Amino acid sequence: MKKFFLLCSLFVGTSTLILSCSSSDDGSTEEPIIEEPVATSITLSADVTTIDMGDSITLTVMNDLDENVTATSTYYVNESEISQVFTPNQAGSYTIHATNDGLTSNTVTVEVNAVQEDNAIFFEAVNYEVKNSILAYFGPVDALDDGAEANTHGLWAVVAGNGDFQNTESTNYIQLVLLTDLDEEGVPVAPSMAETTHYYALAFLGLDGEEIVDEFGHETEAMFSLNSDFSETVDFSYTALIDGVPVALDYNTTFLGAVDQTEGDRTIGVTPISEVSTKMNPSVLNALLSK
Repeated sequence: MKKFFLLCSLFVGTSTLILSCSSSDDGSTEEPIIEEPVATSITLSADVTTIDMGDSITLTVMNDLDENVTATSTYYVNESEISQVFTPNQAGSYTIHATNDGLTSNTVTVEVNAVQEDNAIFFEAVNYEVKNSILAYFGPVDALDDGAEANTHGLWAVVAGNGDFQNTESTNYIQLVLLTDLDEEGVPVAPSMAETTHYYALAFLGLDGEEIVDEFGHETEAMFSLNSDFSETVDFSYTALIDGVPVALDYNTTFLGAVDQTEGDRTIGVTPISEVSTKMNPSVLNALLSK
């Protein structure tokens, strides 16, 4: 009997000890207070620092708790909101920042390079649209300009502009002078993809209504390729340096026809190329084509 009573006392005493260790003074249970960490800064990054126009920038935001908060952040370029995957539509320098839950990130800068477009004169990183073209014929000339007793080539110019050469004047305008061989009768053949067509020089370049080139001598490292014959369309390409500045044109669209520049202007006989004025302002071409 005594042994049984002793075991019961130990059991009760042990139970009382366990309960007292897990209880507060008033007998209630207290849960520990855990404070959640709060982010105090965010960092913006971009997957690129330089892109070509038409490509995209992917942005990422991390906070100082090493949490990715890209999806809940808002992105800006010059205070204008943009998407997290951003595709600029103009060349230039873009400074971007992000915000998240009252925090503002660092800025990142991405340079966007201009890209040459088809049917546009690409000059100083800007594309100037051209959409129509013509051929101008100036007659046979002595292309060597050496006092020879016979003409050596036919003189032509391929002209492209953003007007229609009839009613709408071109504000973007380029005139490239070509030479063609003479046939057996001494008549110039028409420009074509054949080896009888040769590039001579840039005669005129106007962009946004401003004359950039209005005489020979400003062009170096010129390359011209006639990639199709003249029909309802024509395909040609041109690159050069204009006073050291690159210019390029890939043209592959409308060809309106040819205009004759020999009427009333030329004498019969040998004509040195230096005596032929190939400069044709857009307004003159309008009048010629509307005849």
